[in-house]
Amino acid sequence: MIGANYLLVIAIDNYEDSAFSSLNNAKLDAEKFVAVMREKYGFILFKTLYLMVKPIEKYCEASLITYQLLTVSDNIIIYFAGHGAINPKTKKGYWIPSDATNSVGDYIPNSTIIDAVEGIEAQHILLISDSCFAGTFLTQTREKADNHYSKLAEQKSRWLLRQEEKKTVSDGQPGVGSPFQFP
Repeated sequence: MIGANYLLVIAIDNYEDSAFSSLNNAKLDAEKFVAVMREKYGFILFKTLYLMVKPIEKYCEASLITYQLLTVSDNIIIYFAGHGAINPKTKKGYWIPSDATNSVGDYIPNSTIIDAVEGIEAQHILLISDSCFAGTFLTQTREKADNHYSKLAEQKSRWLLRQEEKKTVSDGQPGVGSPFQFP
């Protein structure tokens, strides 16, 4: 059974705390991405968020885990554009909600995002993170696929496309788009 293809888009240009500079292109890049995915590939826009607030439990329940629409045969792309951070001691990465203070306790750990993604009942999930320090999402070794490529589409999969490595990245020119943009 073939399911539907959905998009969840989170794009944050403005942050409440002045410790975080405004971004110029998160919303613009997200709008371009949505247009391409809907027009060229027939994706259904499930939800667009231009703010993401703490606590993470509320966010995950409302936005990631409790998808009543999604079935085990559906696919979803979760796209995040916004500020990211890294803990200099642990080297763990975070997404920064729009209402966060400049405190790691307000940030959303990448591990929490991964846990939420793993809880979604969908056939295939692609997580796209356009943020600083997105390279911290993958810290474990990969498992070797034992199956022939023609069989992989039948199995559940979780994929990650990330911006840069474990460092700060450019937001790009205002109104033009970030270096991580879509045509």
